[in-house]
Amino acid sequence: MSTQPVPEPSGELELEEQLILYATELHTLYQEEKKEREALAEEKLVLEYKLKELSALNNLFRKHLERREQLEDALEDLDKGLREALARAPAKLRPQLQSLLAAAEAALNAPAPPQLPKQ
Repeated sequence: MSTQPVPEPSGELELEEQLILYATELHTLYQEEKKEREALAEEKLVLEYKLKELSALNNLFRKHLERREQLEDALEDLDKGLREALARAPAKLRPQLQSLLAAAEAALNAPAPPQLPKQ
């Protein structure tokens, strides 16, 4: 009597094929998710760099505005001093002082850059 292998029932073959299919799909999904996570990590680094760059530019702009405010204060002091000097000046010096006063007023009346809200 010879023994021949008994064929597996069709249900077990289908189950094994489904498991192989699921394992393959799971591996594919894992690889796709891994690529997406890597892409997101790269995007995050780019955004973090841009945020640092923007913060540095914002700080630079704030310093510029502070310096401009200091210069405007100095010009206002100069304007006040020139007005006081003009009131006490001899007649022959008044045209020169009036010219200096007009220049200071023109600088004070120049359009100011937009202001950022205080943090």
